[in-house]
Amino acid sequence: MKTIFTQCLIKGISAYRTESFCGNLTDEQELLGNLMELEQELNKTSKVAIVHEENLRFYKNFDSRFIKLINSNIDKCVIFAEGKDETFPFPFRQHNSFCIDLQQRNKHIEKINHDHKTKDLLVLAGRNDINRINLVKNLERLGLLDDSFVSVNSPGDPFNCVYKLEEDHADIHKDFHKFCQTPFLPHYRKSKLSVVMETIMVEESYQLSEAIYKPIMTEHPFVVLGPVGYLDYVRSQGYETFNNWIDESYDMEQDINKRISTIANICEDFLKKDIKKFYKDTAGLRARNREKFYSTKPIFL
Repeated sequence: MKTIFTQCLIKGISAYRTESFCGNLTDEQELLGNLMELEQELNKTSKVAIVHEENLRFYKNFDSRFIKLINSNIDKCVIFAEGKDETFPFPFRQHNSFCIDLQQRNKHIEKINHDHKTKDLLVLAGRNDINRINLVKNLERLGLLDDSFVSVNSPGDPFNCVYKLEEDHADIHKDFHKFCQTPFLPHYRKSKLSVVMETIMVEESYQLSEAIYKPIMTEHPFVVLGPVGYLDYVRSQGYETFNNWIDESYDMEQDINKRISTIANICEDFLKKDIKKFYKDTAGLRARNREKFYSTKPIFL
């Protein structure tokens, strides 16, 4: 499967990744060299591709000289990005390279038998983020983590919140990036509900990440802490959510703290359900979501 970046090169279109123009990833000398190379290419060709492969809000790291250069040559530039964000500094065409890369990485993932659940929630909070930790703390106060899979790494002040799953996965230290992008099947097989936490939770910026793709590919039900309207965006991408079985009104709650507490309460309500009946009733939906993910085709030029 060829990414947009590779497609551009094959077609003879000069292509540049936006990471080359981010102040947090390059030093000044390297950045100046990249800007000079791009400017020279813009001066001699009629079309240049700019490929953004990160979360859309990563644009905040773009060097201002890069933004100015692109905007002054916008008629020569074709910008590719993935997701929806009205504040992104350039108009862009969609690519789905991340989805395709994830699909290929996980093409051998087997279908899971969900008949035997011994754990409650699967909570992969990951990085040190105040909203993620607040959700974990809310779940903790309700006593929902005592028999759940939880991964959080926020030692010391101000959060002092650590739950480790690393010992469950013997090979995690061999390739942590792969571990993050590949579902560890025993966690999904044994747990009842994924509590997904997206990168962006406050600003209206929408991308589907491995956090939501992993429960989709494993046919695992989910609730999501993301920006307002995130589930609407999920549905706009052709996936179904669980609004007929789970109260998803939290998705439109503007106040992030209220959204967090509501999600925790919804998790508590979910665990009181007849889980076997829920899984039976949602079998078709969950299978369609998995099929949608694995049948997604790359967007071509």
